[in-house]
Amino acid sequence: MLKERIPSAILVIAGHGSQERHLRVLVQRLGLEPSVRFVGTLSKSSLATLFQAADVFVTMSTSETQGMALLQAMACGIPVIGANARALPEYIGNDRGSLVEASDAASLSARLADLLSHPELASQLGRGGTAFVKQFATERIADQWEHHYQILIERKASDERSYQDQLCRTGV
Repeated sequence: MLKERIPSAILVIAGHGSQERHLRVLVQRLGLEPSVRFVGTLSKSSLATLFQAADVFVTMSTSETQGMALLQAMACGIPVIGANARALPEYIGNDRGSLVEASDAASLSARLADLLSHPELASQLGRGGTAFVKQFATERIADQWEHHYQILIERKASDERSYQDQLCRTGV
């Protein structure tokens, strides 16, 4: 258990969901209330502040197709840990974080302890995440869309010229 290895660790749970009530009961049953904070859904600025204060970002969702919070955490230079499920492996490479099986609490705890005990490793992974998310920057995406639209415009113009050439050759 993480609290045995890192007694000062604090878990902050942001957002809301169908499992919140169950999580609150579990935290109480385990006697972890002093070490767990439920902060609910946060504004963008509050979420950014939370990311800046965090040492690690964890998402154990098995239904995420692309977690924006995951990418935002990476952009803030935070190492990430995620469930080895759905699309998360496409975003969490070993140069920016770790994947663990969703039901493997022991592996999650061990990985968290490693990152919290080795700030140089956490920093290295955080830098990897920051570099990775640059490909999703608004300017980069806009440039890609512009490139695709240009190709379609050129293809359409070429198709129209080809059609006109056919009409001229057939005399129609």
